[in-house]
Amino acid sequence: MIRTHIVRCKLKKEMADALNLGSGHIYTQVLIDHWRVFRKKSIWLSQYTGMRLSDYYTPTQAMHSHSIDAAQEGFYKACVTTRAARKVGMVEAKFPYHRKRFRTTIWKNTALKIKNGTLILSNGLGNPKITIVLPDIIRDGLKVLEVRLVYDQRARRYTWHIVVENGKQPKEAPGTNTVSVDL
Repeated sequence: MIRTHIVRCKLKKEMADALNLGSGHIYTQVLIDHWRVFRKKSIWLSQYTGMRLSDYYTPTQAMHSHSIDAAQEGFYKACVTTRAARKVGMVEAKFPYHRKRFRTTIWKNTALKIKNGTLILSNGLGNPKITIVLPDIIRDGLKVLEVRLVYDQRARRYTWHIVVENGKQPKEAPGTNTVSVDL
């Protein structure tokens, strides 16, 4: 079963801001490049082509290459979601067009290591690594899938969202009834 554990972030605010600012810059650059090509050439870029174009034009960031990929993929995931929503009849769904100054930074499992109860996040070659002391519940041999640096606007602080696979199967529902809730 996949679970997300929230851990308080002890990074300096300036560093955390710089990471999410860089991720927002990458996302925005993909968005700008995509719509510029579509407007001028009437060509809808595929995800692969858009990411290659962004890699070519965007200066290197102080981030792991797979974190950069995650920021680039965010735009195309939003496009897929919009297309699916329109297919079901939600004609008011719009493709992403807003620039993002800040965006949650994601470290995929290829950018992290666990040593002695400490999670080590890579920031790319030549940049300092980030270390997170794991709580006891995560240390017990769980497989870490990804880590996100999320800004909690209510608390006005950053938190780590650590997504783990615990190897357990979810329990089956006891009945066959369907429940709906109107929030």
